[in-house]
Amino acid sequence: MKRLAPGGRLVYSTCSLEAEECEGVVDAVVGGGGVLRVPVDRVMVELSERGVLSAGMPSAVRDGALRTLPGVHGGDGFYAVVLERA
Repeated sequence: MKRLAPGGRLVYSTCSLEAEECEGVVDAVVGGGGVLRVPVDRVMVELSERGVLSAGMPSAVRDGALRTLPGVHGGDGFYAVVLERA
């Protein structure tokens, strides 16, 4: 995060659904200060408006993060959040 310019964004993603690899890591980074979480649904709308993303996955967005579930979203378990340097 220190190498990221102010206002720069980073996507943190895992192919895991374990809280210690997902929310735990994000909470530690955000709790250290200087980093904000950007709601994934807002980013998905921005990408859709720019024609980069053709369709959203509203059922996979919860608490500002993208989380796909095996057997529900047509793939494996996946977690992603957008972080922004303040």
